[in-house]
Amino acid sequence: MAAEKEPDNGSGEKGATGGSAWRSLAIAALLAALSVILMALPAPAGLSPAGQRVLAVAALAIGLWCTDAIPAALTGLVVVIALTLSGGVPGLGVALIGFAEPVAYFLIGVLTIGLAVAKSGLAERVARFFLRRCNGSPRALYGQLLLSFPLLTLLLPSATTRTGILVHVYEQALDLGGVPRGAPLAKAVMLALSSINRLASTVILTGGITPVLAASLIGGISWSGWLALMVVPYGALLAAGAALIFLKHRKGFAGRLAALPAGESQPFSPREIRTLVITLGASGLWLTDALHHWNPALPAILAWGCLIMPGIGVLSWREFERGFGWANFFVMASSLSLARALADSGA
Repeated sequence: MAAEKEPDNGSGEKGATGGSAWRSLAIAALLAALSVILMALPAPAGLSPAGQRVLAVAALAIGLWCTDAIPAALTGLVVVIALTLSGGVPGLGVALIGFAEPVAYFLIGVLTIGLAVAKSGLAERVARFFLRRCNGSPRALYGQLLLSFPLLTLLLPSATTRTGILVHVYEQALDLGGVPRGAPLAKAVMLALSSINRLASTVILTGGITPVLAASLIGGISWSGWLALMVVPYGALLAAGAALIFLKHRKGFAGRLAALPAGESQPFSPREIRTLVITLGASGLWLTDALHHWNPALPAILAWGCLIMPGIGVLSWREFERGFGWANFFVMASSLSLARALADSGA
């Protein structure tokens, strides 16, 4: 999957603290001046004045997002303001159109699912389930890791969240198996977690931000339709990547691992059961979209509501606010507004 940002707290402290604040302001001012110059230049043949202004705003947004001169969420607000004041769109309502797109609310839903699955301990339980069944075989350990990616993609749509949980689990497994850090097997496992894991996300429409945003920009596509289109090319990429990692670090797959301690299987906690039921319910609605024709955002919103509903869910509103990272919402919504402006203006 393409680079996917994990939720942040939107504080914007990166690049904007201490002495770097003046540097950030200088970069922002320089980019704003460049945007104004682009608007003032003669429009290329065939491009409307509105299209030229939207392109200038796009250049400003890309520059601000790439340099982190100001917080990413604030850049999103700058996009809305600049589109309106420059005349790139007819008015503020059009500039805010991305905030009414279902995909922005899908983002809230799937990240809430990931937060709940991680907090309840369900994801770690699933990972350990696979680990217990490798029976000391490095090849089985690697193979089960790869097989766990599609399953965990349904439970944890954020690839970065999955990696954060699985790294912890597999570090423990490798330590218990007597595999030193930096050994070929450890490198193979960590490479798969950081790369193949993301490819698995793109096979499924609800596997992350990138596929859902792409589907929205091309006019919408069903869950099953996306799977039919992506399972072959991304499945091939996943298999090729896994094979290359295996060949590069094949020395680590010889021999046996030390046996993992058996331990007693703990029963599912009420929090895990509720999280599992809600997540499987959302996944079931995604899988059957050919029957009910619901937008993928609707099951995500239903799951979001259930997971924070007192007495039903597993997250308090305070935990949701702290873990979600609202900057992601503002970046995605403003990106959709900009994309719509680019299309409507002919840019």
